[in-house]
Amino acid sequence: MSADTLDTYRHSGKFKATGLVLPLGAAAAAGVPLGLAYSYVIRWIPFVYINFFATLGYGFLFGWMTAHLLKAGHVRNTALAALCGLGVGLIALYCEWSGHLHVVFDDAPWFFRPDQVARGVKYLYEHGSWSFHHTTVSGLPLALVWLIEAGIIVGLAVAMPFGFVGDTPYCEHAQCWLDEEKKIDTLETITDDAQLAALKAGDLMPITQAKPKAGNAAVFTRLLLKRSEKCRKFCTLRVQDITLSIDKEGKVNEKSENLTGDLIIPASMFALIAQFEGYKPGPAAPPA
Repeated sequence: MSADTLDTYRHSGKFKATGLVLPLGAAAAAGVPLGLAYSYVIRWIPFVYINFFATLGYGFLFGWMTAHLLKAGHVRNTALAALCGLGVGLIALYCEWSGHLHVVFDDAPWFFRPDQVARGVKYLYEHGSWSFHHTTVSGLPLALVWLIEAGIIVGLAVAMPFGFVGDTPYCEHAQCWLDEEKKIDTLETITDDAQLAALKAGDLMPITQAKPKAGNAAVFTRLLLKRSEKCRKFCTLRVQDITLSIDKEGKVNEKSENLTGDLIIPASMFALIAQFEGYKPGPAAPPA
């Protein structure tokens, strides 16, 4: 393996207008029925934790949809992906408010115009729309709940497409995403300052000198390969520090720190790097 430094992958920034318009159109089409369904769930299930997960689910649906449509539209511009997600999130929020007002008011239309939404919000702010411990919530406390709800919905609609586009390399030659990942968790953590500096500069020699990790190691180095079978020119390699911890409920939590970005390597090197998966673990470390 050469000690030459490697370039870090960066998107070309290319996109098609249809790739951005389609998620917005899909959000507008799906927003009305989903907003109504979500509003009925929130209105008729009086459990805060269920309402919270319903809000997460509502925002997740729009974020998932946007990410997949940007992928299908071959949008390779992270900033525009986030902006598109913001537009989708605002549409989702508007449709949620329209559905909410339909559920709250008697003989209300199925869809509210912007001016009707504004008047409805003002009325509910002053008079409240639900009670907590037999007390009607209105004014600033109600506005705070609305802001949290809006933050979750719009936040997920932005974060999911931004995360996908920003974290997934793209092959311009084959016109495909490198969305197949392979995680290799067999190396001892790299702690030498010179080796860490070399990795950050795009030099992979420290990997060839790494030792196998102990079988029960909670801290180790991960090699994260990204590829596509359609792309015959390159794949990428990211080196990460991984720390595992166990919470009070016995759940394993993982914290990762990137030592490199997605380094561009020839597609032919995928099999070579993948051989590190066969590194045999060293002796188990004695318990602390």
